[in-house]
Amino acid sequence: MKYRNNAFYIIVPVIQIVFYIVAYELINYFAHRMGWANARGVAWGISLQFYTLIYIVIILLSNLLGYFIPKKVLLISIVSAIIFSSFVWPILDSYPYRASAIVATGVAGILIKYLFFPMNRVDKKLKEPEE
Repeated sequence: MKYRNNAFYIIVPVIQIVFYIVAYELINYFAHRMGWANARGVAWGISLQFYTLIYIVIILLSNLLGYFIPKKVLLISIVSAIIFSSFVWPILDSYPYRASAIVATGVAGILIKYLFFPMNRVDKKLKEPEE
């Protein structure tokens, strides 16, 4: 995708949200298969819904800001990742492994926008010299 168009700002948030949900569910599935986690619990389920809602809001706001300020995509992504991590930070005492999985998938999902869809990345070594 050489240039970003309006479809980019609709498709990428959907990719980010689906990545977050699928990645966490896969981590949780393998943890249960290997016997690392005993039970989810009601409190954890409510917390997970809350963090998913926060993640969706942060994704939508960061993509909205990225639409209006396309030159600052990396800065917006990093600030969004820090904000999301600060919401999950208090639960690290109670559920350290589950919360770290949420932080890891959330930060990876937020940074997908910058890592896989760079804006006008041009390698100057490959350009032909002008004569």
